[in-house]
Formats: sequence, C-alpha cells, structure tokens
Amino acid sequence: MIFMLVKLLNLAKKNWKELGSEAIHVVSAKLTRRLRKFALLGQTDCLQPSWRQYIQISITEAHEIVKQHWESLVAHQGNIKITAIATLKPELDLDMKLVGLDDFLTDEICAVEKSPFWNETTKTLLLLLRGLFAGGVLCFIFGQKRYRVNFGLDRSRIPRTLPAIPYKSKDSPFPRSEFSHPDVVIILTLLSWYYSGLGDGELFDILTHVLRSEYATIHYDDFVSTASFSLPEAFGNLSVISIHDRQQYITQLFPGLWYSRKVVDDFLSYLVFLKQLKQFTKKLSASGWDLAV
Repeated sequence: MIFMLVKLLNLAKKNWKELGSEAIHVVSAKLTRRLRKFALLGQTDCLQPSWRQYIQISITEAHEIVKQHWESLVAHQGNIKITAIATLKPELDLDMKLVGLDDFLTDEICAVEKSPFWNETTKTLLLLLRGLFAGGVLCFIFGQKRYRVNFGLDRSRIPRTLPAIPYKSKDSPFPRSEFSHPDVVIILTLLSWYYSGLGDGELFDILTHVLRSEYATIHYDDFVSTASFSLPEAFGNLSVISIHDRQQYITQLFPGLWYSRKVVDDFLSYLVFLKQLKQFTKKLSASGWDLAV
C-alpha cells in the first residue's frame, strides 16, 4: 500500500494574486483585438468586464502571442515588484530573458544568479513568471483548455471542491478527478470563477470576511472598481453597506458584484487557495491495464 503525504502549497498568496490573476487580466485586455482574428468561442453579457470573453486559440497561436508580448504584458500592469523586474535596464536584461525564453545558457543562468537583483523576493517572482511564459503554462491553457469542456467547477461535489476540476465532455465534470499541476490548477481556477461568477453564498462569505477586516474600505473600493455597470451608484461607498441586511445584499448589491474581478481575486486568495489547494509529494501514474495486473 502506498502512502502519499499531502501538503498544502506554500503559496505566496500576494505573489499569485499579482502574477496569476494579473497575467490573465492583461492578456485579455491587451490582446482582445488580436485574438478576434482567431477562434473566439463566445461572448457573454456585454455589460460585464471584457475578460468574460471565452477565448480559445490554437496552441501554436497561443505560443506565438504570449512569446511576442510577454515583456509588455508583465510591465503593463504597473505593479511595483513586477514593474521593477521589467523596467530596470540594462541590469535586468538577462533576468527578463530568463522569463521569456525556453532555452537559457549555463553562463547566462550564472550571470542572473549573481545579479544584485537576484534575491529571495525577486527570485520567486522571476521563476513564477518563467513558468507562466517560458514554461508554457499560459500557452497550454489558452491553446488546449476550453471552459466547461475541459475544465470548470462542480459546485455539487461532496466534499465541497472550489478549485477547477477536469471535465470529460461539455458540462460533464469527472466525479473524482483533479488537476495535478499546481500552476495549471491556479490559472484554471481563476478562469473558472471569472467566467462563472460568484454565487450569493460565495459573495456573502467574502464580503463578511472583508468587512470585518482592518482594510475593509480599501478592499471594497477595489470591488467597486471592477463591478458591472448595473451596480447602483449608492453602493459605491462602504458606509451604506449593512452586514446584517441580507435582503439588501441579494437584491441590490450582489448583481453588480457577481463578476467583479477584484471580488473573485479576494475570494480565491482568502477562502479557496490557502484552504483547498494542495500538492502531493509523489505522483502515481497507471493505466487500466497496469491496475488490472
């Protein structure tokens, strides 16, 4: 009998919120026009943010687009840590080359590791970025995975499973399967919740969590900044929100926040990734024939 130790991923919660979420958002916002030339599968309610377009392109085209634009995508967001890595020239040319290229010479690797910018903080960010861009994670997801066909959510699964899971066909999730690669799980989970939006239960959970925090006003302002146009202007200020008025939440506030990207980001960061994302120390692969023997 084989025992596998299961450990919670030591996620850099802030790093993944900056990198995974923002990479998806920037790809969607910056490349929407170009992606229209390819196989755009569908578009939902036009009142919702632009990233709700379901994008599916070939793996070759995804690889080409991401490789051509990876540096501008990283620098575009304006995040302090990411922008510092992307804009400090010429000292960080090799660091950016590390992120964007598949092949990297041994001498170049040594030069990067000896750079004054290669420390515990920037090293983590650079390697995460390398996985997304040079490692092909974004190319794989946008080129081979289709929402509600290859991946999605299963809110009826017991025990409750909030990360994205594999689908065997359209709207047919595998009953007990999970994705094994942690980076892929994170990106697919982000996409799944962006596309599906949060239900009333999830919105209650994250709003209750945020409104009781020290930085409630800052979080709520972020929520409103990515809310849909249907959110009443009266709810642009946290002071009018009552944590005990459930009817007000459901009928007036929630419809404008169902697809708010910042709400989804905080929900996943605080209530999903740190609680349900896990990684096995070993991976067991076998076919039906192997198991029969």
